[in-house]
Parts: sequence; C-alpha cells; structure tokens
Amino acid sequence: MKLLTITLLTTCTLLCGCCGSDCGTADASLDYAAINAQAAEQYLRPIRPGYEGRNPFWNGFAKKFIYAPAFDFDEVAGAANYRFTVVPLGEETQASWSFTADSPKAALTPVWGEIPVGQVRLVVEGLDASGKALSKAGEREFLRDYPFTGPYTPAVRDYRQAALMSLLYIHRMPEIQYWAEHTEPDMNYRHNTYPCKIIGATIRAEALLARLLPAHKEQATRIARNAAQFLIDQSRPAGDPLAFFPPTYYKDLIASKRTENQNKTMTMEAASAGHAFLDLYDLTGDKAYYDRALGIADTYVRLQREDGSLPIKVDFVTGEPVNDADASYGKQLVYVPEYAAAATKAWELSDAAPPAALFPASQSRLRRRNLRRSAGRRRAVDARRGDPQFRHDGTVRRRDGPRPATL
Repeated sequence: MKLLTITLLTTCTLLCGCCGSDCGTADASLDYAAINAQAAEQYLRPIRPGYEGRNPFWNGFAKKFIYAPAFDFDEVAGAANYRFTVVPLGEETQASWSFTADSPKAALTPVWGEIPVGQVRLVVEGLDASGKALSKAGEREFLRDYPFTGPYTPAVRDYRQAALMSLLYIHRMPEIQYWAEHTEPDMNYRHNTYPCKIIGATIRAEALLARLLPAHKEQATRIARNAAQFLIDQSRPAGDPLAFFPPTYYKDLIASKRTENQNKTMTMEAASAGHAFLDLYDLTGDKAYYDRALGIADTYVRLQREDGSLPIKVDFVTGEPVNDADASYGKQLVYVPEYAAAATKAWELSDAAPPAALFPASQSRLRRRNLRRSAGRRRAVDARRGDPQFRHDGTVRRRDGPRPATL
C-alpha cells in the first residue's frame, strides 16, 4: 500500500519532525559519548516484561530486539535456577555469554550490553542444586539489533523539506491527478480497490498539501473534494445498519475479488474515511464533511457492544457479523477511539452540532484507557507548543494560522 504508507509517514514526519534549517547537521554542543552511554544503559531495561504481572508476554513472535528481552519460557520441574546462554550465529564472532537467574522468564540484562549486533541463539536450561542441567526451559533465535550510536551522517535536507517533497510526489502521481477531473478512481492504480484506506489517505494528503503549500491549494482541494465525493457516493445511506460507512472493498482487484470479501466490510476502515472527512472540513469549513464524519461516528456507537468490542467483519448491507471475530485490542480500539476524540475536538473548535456520546464512562476500562492515551498525546503537544488551538488530528492551529510553506 505505497500511497497510504508514504502519506502516513509524511504526515507524521512533517507534524512531529523539526522544521528548522539546522536539522541536517549534528549538534556539536551535544556530548554524544554521554548520550550513547545513557542509551546503552536504557537498553538494559526490558520493555513491559510479562514477569511483572501487569502485561502479557508480547514478544512471542518478535524477530529482533534493541532492548533486553525477557521470554515466556516454562519452568523446569526440580530446577533450583536457570542458566541463560547466548551464542552468535555468525562466523565473525567466536564468543558466548552466560548467566544464571532464579526464573526462566528473566531478562537478558546481565549480558545484553556485551552482545554485538547480529543473529544469536538463546538457550535457557533448568539446573538442579548442584548446577547440573536438567532440561531446556526454552530456546529462541533473534537479531540483536543496532542500538543508537550518535552522531549520524548529516541529512541532505531537513524534515520539513523532505516531507513536503513526499507530499508533492504523491500529489503529482497520475492516479492522484486523475481525481482533479473525475469523481471515480483511476483503477489502473490497483490499490484504489480499498476505498477507505487508500482514497481516505489521498484526501488527507491533499488536504495537508493545500494547507501547507498555497500555490497548490486550489487543485489539491479539488482533488480532495472529488475523492471525498466518491466515498460519499459509495457509502451506505442514512438509516442503514452501516449508515455513512464507505466500503472496505471496491471492484474485483487484489483482495476485493476474493469470495469471502464480496459485499463485506471491515468495520475499522470507516475511521480512515472519517478522519479524511474531518481533514476536509478543517480545510474548507464545509459542514457537509463534518456531518458525514459524525454520521460514521454515530454508526460506531450503534455497532459497539456492551463489552466495548466491535465486530471485525460484517455484511456491508445488513451489518451482520460474518464470523465470531471481534476487536477488543489492537488497531480497532486505538484508532477508532482516536477518531472519536478527533470528532469531539472538531466539534469543540466549531459551532456545529455536538457529536453523539462515544464510549461513555460506564463502559469498558479498555476504551477509557485508549481515550486517555489519545487525550494525553494532545496534552503533551499542548505543553510543548505553548497553548495552541488544536486541530482535530492533534496538529495545531496557532492564533496566527498555519505557516505556509514554499518549496
């Protein structure tokens, strides 16, 4: 999904990266020896290890680590302690690292700082009181990944310029320019078969370009409006179970042609379209886009179950789940609540009608946690940026307006 990936990376880089002219050179005033030592010390601490009892072991399928890992290995019957042995798999390093611990779930902290970058094998053995090996508790192969070691090669250009160049590249793609004169996608670009995700990303990229590069505003706005009209035309009508949801799949390309996806939709994808409508509302002030975004939010309210979960995949017409799978963790209950917070923020910055109450306090702790996390990110930006007004997506609208860019 090249377009979506570039768009999201561009947005994050542009809004979170530095914008000064000195971004491309290392700061000579920084003590990189001290910074590298600090990083090396921090890498010895495992990230949310399962042995703390607060989180499950999350890394069962992870292939590489920068921070010292801890694994969910089983205890060995009769073991007094456990021997951890790490050996390199490459021929360039002839060494091994070993330590003992009371649990097979201990982190590799004692030896992590000594292990060079490369593929390694970890073997954990249970030992009896005399130190004799009883049996293996577990074994893993993984990449001991590259740590931070500054300074790095200076950048050719600063983050802002790189991001703007990415936006312009997307804008000039033939499949994007096609939208300037059409309200249907150019299906020669096969990924347009995913309307919410790809066409939603197209709208967001063009809305961002229109705000930042005034010379391109007229055409970028027209492209965004035409792409948005397509999503609107393809959406379910008001009153339907999936009212205002655009489809996940369109035509018969790639995954859209699979039988199991015909006339089906993934509920998480409508949030992508909702974000796009809110971006376009920010840009144009056209309340029709705000109403469309809030219509999507209202449908999420109806779809949400008492335990806070949502069905992952449903019939696009009836809204009935096609299987027993639901979304209780991961993207859906992070991205959709962020969309809910975005819709609420858009209302707070406008005189439009208020949105429906999403995720009320009486519902699950998981939803409240994700909303707090989203709000926390916005407060952090608030503190950094000096009390600006927020856009719905967490970027800022300063009192003197967004800073136009030239390239």
